[in-house]
Amino acid sequence: MTFKSIIRTWLPLAFRFIIRHRRKTVANSCFIIAGTAILVLLHGITVGINDAMILNTTSIHYGHAFMEVPPGAGPEKIAADLSGSKTAEKVLLRYRFTSLLRKDAAIIPSVVYAVEPEKESVTTAVAGRIIDGRYPSGSAKEILMGAGTAERLNAKTGDTVTIIEGRSGTAGDFIVSGIFRTRIERLDEGVSYIPEQALDHGMKINSTAELSVFITPGTDISAAERELDRTVPPGLSLKTWEQLMPDLVQLIRMNGVSTKIIMTLVFVLVGFGIGNNFIMTIVERFRELGILRAMGATPGELILLVFLENFLLCLLATFAGLAAGWLLSAAAAYHGIDLGAFTSHNQYFVVSGVVHPRVTLSGLYMPALIAIVISAVSSYIPTRIAAGKITVETLRFE
Repeated sequence: MTFKSIIRTWLPLAFRFIIRHRRKTVANSCFIIAGTAILVLLHGITVGINDAMILNTTSIHYGHAFMEVPPGAGPEKIAADLSGSKTAEKVLLRYRFTSLLRKDAAIIPSVVYAVEPEKESVTTAVAGRIIDGRYPSGSAKEILMGAGTAERLNAKTGDTVTIIEGRSGTAGDFIVSGIFRTRIERLDEGVSYIPEQALDHGMKINSTAELSVFITPGTDISAAERELDRTVPPGLSLKTWEQLMPDLVQLIRMNGVSTKIIMTLVFVLVGFGIGNNFIMTIVERFRELGILRAMGATPGELILLVFLENFLLCLLATFAGLAAGWLLSAAAAYHGIDLGAFTSHNQYFVVSGVVHPRVTLSGLYMPALIAIVISAVSSYIPTRIAAGKITVETLRFE
């Protein structure tokens, strides 16, 4: 049996059998199409969940890349240089200092960030988590504090709070413009924001400059970070969100492994259905296979014929399943899957619980590979067993 004979004889014959045995073709195709579509959708949902967790965590404060700038290193110039990159959508410059917040007899420690309100309020998610009041304006001595901080100070919107800078002891009175709640304890109970213009020179000298870089959507984050790193001065480097949040990286990897296990198990179950259907089909075809045997076909050629028939069917049905899964994922991505009821206390979904499934290249080739391999194995095993029993005597089989 040569390759030419396979192409000229057995492959066309396999196509004829696919068309002739419509019941088997439709039944097995439905199994494979449904299984493959489910795998594509499942993988897309997993990728969407990972995207949502990354978006939720990076949009709160750190961005996709983060850097602390030591005193005297010129944070304003570095911020301007980074902003000139095509891959950087927003670059936020903040000045951080530890302080004491005082209202009446209550005094509590807090980390205060002096920020540019116009940029911060439209870039980070804190502005969207304000439960009372508003974001501070750029020219006023106002403060935005977490809900936990406000409760400990017994402060509300409109009250006056004194900020005492930890190193110099410089004090200033600020009006509470708003209160936010992110459901992240370290932010709600230990972080406050004031406008950069309200920060006097002494407090700015004693503070630590921070840069948070938000990458342009659709840009490859790894490539963007490498480009941005070339922009910063020697001796300094940006920390990626993966370095800042290793727990999230591990969670994403665990989601990927869990999805692969579930995908394999789903198609193993589908494979049992396919194998059972193939067994029934082969039993029904004993007579025609016996005729081929009587015409001189060897057991190996019968195995090749049935295997080619089933493999071609699996291949075509898998591509149809990929298309169906992609359409299902696109529809789910357009409308979004709201998981807010299940993520209301999850720190990785503080901004939004809506997941938008996203189909990736691995989300297509992995289900296709699993579907084709398991479908082919499911068809090969019963064919191999049956071929050894098919002789000329099977012409009498009824």
